[in-house]
Amino acid sequence: MFSALLVIDVQKCFIEGGSLPINGGRQLVPLINEMLHNYKKYFKKVIFSLDFHPANHISFASQHLNKSVLDHVTLNYDKNGAFKFVQTLWPDHCVENTTDSKLADELNFEIDDVTLLKGTDQNIDSYSAFYDVGRFSQTALHSILTQNNIKNVFVVGIATDFCVKFTALDANYLGYTVYVVEDLTRGVSENSVKEALNEMEQDGLFVNLNICKKN
Repeated sequence: MFSALLVIDVQKCFIEGGSLPINGGRQLVPLINEMLHNYKKYFKKVIFSLDFHPANHISFASQHLNKSVLDHVTLNYDKNGAFKFVQTLWPDHCVENTTDSKLADELNFEIDDVTLLKGTDQNIDSYSAFYDVGRFSQTALHSILTQNNIKNVFVVGIATDFCVKFTALDANYLGYTVYVVEDLTRGVSENSVKEALNEMEQDGLFVNLNICKKN
């Protein structure tokens, strides 16, 4: 039974100096590098997800009249309104083919690692590295893991309360055993991180795994 490491959205846009910086994002880079150095031999695949949005992406506050960053809008995704998603609005970030969308500098990426683009559809967000928020369409991630007989996934990255959480929940939904390495994630806010960790734990995920060396 094989394992994979999913490194979620450790991109220039989400670290200090980027378009949507998450507090502590930059300090994740050497910690993830340390994990890769010490544990990579245990992972059959290391997969780096990347938010890769078109310039007019629906999650951008700039695309909604009279709306501001961190406002919410309710989006309907079929004619009968059967699926509604409360979209948090963000600053323009991780726009495709920009420096902002690239992996963080100094993050160790090797030739046999995989990059996976998400959030490429203008009209729907994709916090998860597996699906868009409505699970209408999949990325290639599940196929990659299945082809490599991977049953366990370890999840690290940004943000604990959004893309890490949605990726972990979708992995669990697809039948993987999921480990969230809590101290190798960073989130948007303390309260929402606590809520996300609780939600993942209630869903049966292992969320209290910590591997960083203590000072």
